[in-house]
Amino acid sequence: MSGQTSVSSTTTTATIDLANGSYAYTVASANKNYATSAASGSFAVSGAAVSKSVSFIPYTYAVTFTEGGLPTGTTWYLNVTGQASVSSTATMASIPLANGTYAYVLASASQLYATSPAAGSFAVHGAPVAVTVTFSLVTYAVTFTETGLPTGTNWPVTLSSTARSSSTTTITFSEANGTYAYAVGSVGGVHGL
Repeated sequence: MSGQTSVSSTTTTATIDLANGSYAYTVASANKNYATSAASGSFAVSGAAVSKSVSFIPYTYAVTFTEGGLPTGTTWYLNVTGQASVSSTATMASIPLANGTYAYVLASASQLYATSPAAGSFAVHGAPVAVTVTFSLVTYAVTFTETGLPTGTNWPVTLSSTARSSSTTTITFSEANGTYAYAVGSVGGVHGL
C-alpha cells in the first residue's frame, strides 16, 4: 500500500484503516506457487468502507509432449490425470500444469500405431517439462510350425526379406498388419510345403 506498512494475513481477509484519499496497492503470496492475475491496482476512500477482491491461482508451467513415429497428420490423444483430453495432428501438444506429479495415457487414432508403454508419469517442479513419446507399428506374432522332420533338424523360413532358421518345430516373426510372401527352404532334399 502506497505510504503504508505492509499488511499480511493467514485468513481470507486483510484489513487496514485509511483516511479519505486515493491509494495504490500491490498483492503477493508468501506461497510462491500462487499468483494473482491482478497483482497491483488502486482505489479511493471517500467517507465509506472499501472492499477489494483478490483471487490467487496456482502458477502453471508448460508441459510439452513431442511425438515421433506417426505418419504426418495422424491424430493422437493425450490424457493427463485431472485434465481435459487433448488431441493433436501436429507433432507437439502442450498443456499448462501447476506443480505436482501427474499420470498420462497416450493413444493414436490409427489402430496401426501404439506407444510402449502407453502410459507414464511426470512431475512439475517450478519449470516447464518436456516429454518425448514414440509411436510404433503394432505387430503380431506370425508362427510357422513344421512337422515331419527328425527332432533337432535345422530348417529355414524367409518371410518377406527376413530369413530365420530353427532346430525346434517353430519359427516366429513379429509383423504389422499387411500381406506377406514367404518361402520355406529345403532340408536335405526335402522341400517345405
